Amino acid sequence: MRPSAERAIMIAIACFVLTIIISFALSEGWIK
Repeated sequence: MRPSAERAIMIAIACFVLTIIISFALSEGWIK
């Protein structure tokens, strides 16, 4: 796999995890 494709996959995974954390924080009421 090319390094550029590997970096794109890492970015996609990071954004996916960040979205899950933010939605969980919103549902838990951590973010006003």
